Amino acid sequence: MLKRYNEKKLERELPLALRSLATEMATGVPFEQCLAHLSDGFGELSKDIRKMVREISHGKSVPEALYEWGNSKRSKEIKQVAHQLISSYEGREDPYALKKLAMDLVAKRKIELKKYSGKVVMYSVAFIVVSAVFPALFQTFVIVGTAFMDFTITPIQALLIPVVVFPLIDLIMLAMMLARRPV
Repeated sequence: MLKRYNEKKLERELPLALRSLATEMATGVPFEQCLAHLSDGFGELSKDIRKMVREISHGKSVPEALYEWGNSKRSKEIKQVAHQLISSYEGREDPYALKKLAMDLVAKRKIELKKYSGKVVMYSVAFIVVSAVFPALFQTFVIVGTAFMDFTITPIQALLIPVVVFPLIDLIMLAMMLARRPV
C-alpha cells in the first residue's frame, strides 16, 4: 500500500513536470539538461529524476534509464510517461505531445476527484450512522433489554462498547475513506 501511495504522489506531480519539460524542449534546451532541471521542485518525482540523471552521467543511455524507471513502477501512467519521454528523446514526437499527455493526465485526475466526491457523500452518511445512530440504538437496546427482557449486560460492557468499540469502528471507517481518496 505504501508503494502504491508513493506512486500516486509521483502521478500527481507528472503533469506539471511534463509541461515544464515540454516548454524547455520547445525552446531548444537539450533533453538531458531538461531532465536535470526537473530534478528539483517536483517532490518524489525529483528524487527519481535525480537518480536517472546520475545513471545517465555514469554512462547509461537516456532511453535505457527512462525504460528502467518506467518498468520499476506498477503505475500505467508512469509507464506511459516513460515511453512518451523515450519517443520525445529519440525525436519521434514533438514537445506538444508531452503537453497533450500532461493535459490528459490532468483530465483523468479531475474525473477521479469527481468520482471520489460522489463517494464521500455515501461515506459521510455511513459515518454518521455508525457514529451517532448505532450508539443510540445500542443504549436503547441495553435499557429496554435489561428492563423488560432477560438480557444481562455488565456495567463494564455497557461502558466499554460505546467508549471503545464504536469509536474504533469510526476510526476504521475514517481510515478506509483516507485510503480510497485520490492523492
